[in-house]
Amino acid sequence: MLVFAFSNLPLNLGFCLLGFSMMPDSLGPMVALEGASFYVFRKVFLSFLLPFLLTGFSLSLILGLYDFSIASVFAMNTFGLELLSRYSAGASLGEMFVLALPAILLTFGILGLIYPLFKSSFTTVNKGTSNPFSQTKAMKILAFFGGLILFIYLVLPILSLLWKALEARQVFSIIGNSLGELGTSFLLSILAASLIVLVGLLVAVQMKRPWQKFFGLSSLFLFIMPAALLALVAIRLMNRPLLGLVYDSIWMPILILFLRYQFIGILGLRLATSTLDQELFSLSHIWGLSSFNRLTLFAGLLKKELVAIFVLAFVFCTGDTTVPILVAPAGVQTISVKIYNYLHYGASDVIAVLCLVILAFCLIAIIFLQKLLGGGTSYERT
Repeated sequence: MLVFAFSNLPLNLGFCLLGFSMMPDSLGPMVALEGASFYVFRKVFLSFLLPFLLTGFSLSLILGLYDFSIASVFAMNTFGLELLSRYSAGASLGEMFVLALPAILLTFGILGLIYPLFKSSFTTVNKGTSNPFSQTKAMKILAFFGGLILFIYLVLPILSLLWKALEARQVFSIIGNSLGELGTSFLLSILAASLIVLVGLLVAVQMKRPWQKFFGLSSLFLFIMPAALLALVAIRLMNRPLLGLVYDSIWMPILILFLRYQFIGILGLRLATSTLDQELFSLSHIWGLSSFNRLTLFAGLLKKELVAIFVLAFVFCTGDTTVPILVAPAGVQTISVKIYNYLHYGASDVIAVLCLVILAFCLIAIIFLQKLLGGGTSYERT
């Protein structure tokens, strides 16, 4: 449980920070006038943050419900492992779907309840209003303990990885032997994340609202479907003579990763376009802009959102173990699968080195993109 909590903390922290960034500028002075008490914080700020916190909770629930990598390391039989074991025992895809149906309906219902709240909060951007609660001692104490918990959650795992990595005798040899898996993982994740962003932008900008809802619900269904079931259905559909070029190539895991996480791109970009001046869409039609020029126009306005969604999709795809295990072609292994295999052999020093390499690459990419785009917002929302 603690390991899963550690792994999902950045996701929930990101939604919390997103909630703070979406607060109206007028909220700070209004709260300051009322008095920066904990009661006001709970009634005003926390009420505004609740949809974002519930969204992070829902995504963590979905990921935890279907995950089998963490549970298998600790020899626990979870829902994800049970699906795989049933299939290995000869269960048909129909029987697996019936087994997974209660979990799919549960997550679909939870997200259906949270989405209207989340969408209604996604209307503006905070441009730097100071926090009135930083002036009170009680809130400073709460902020201190919150920061301490966050520090422990983030720093202890990194220190543990560094300690184990120092025990490795041949660090450069470990990295050199894993360059192929690292390259494969980054290639799969970059291509899948690029498709997710591109299709999400097409749906949000080019398609009319009924089609947006259709693709949104379709991608939501694929997102809440167990990854093992999605991969096995894809194997059954793609294992055909005419589709052999895709089935036996690296495009097979890219396709499944794209289908599994496309909901992130569609949801994120639909919400991002909802914060734009809606007259821009009408003017783009009046001006007679081509489809390519429309995409270029809105991609320029939403460049920071596109990068944020790309990074989020990239992280999800890089950490996925179920899809590469089931659908990767022979001889192709990702770094997440290699780490998963090492976990069962007890090679903790090798695992620590590989995890630190992945973390370093991701941090370098995020810092580079942040410097490339600059700080602040890319446009003024109305």
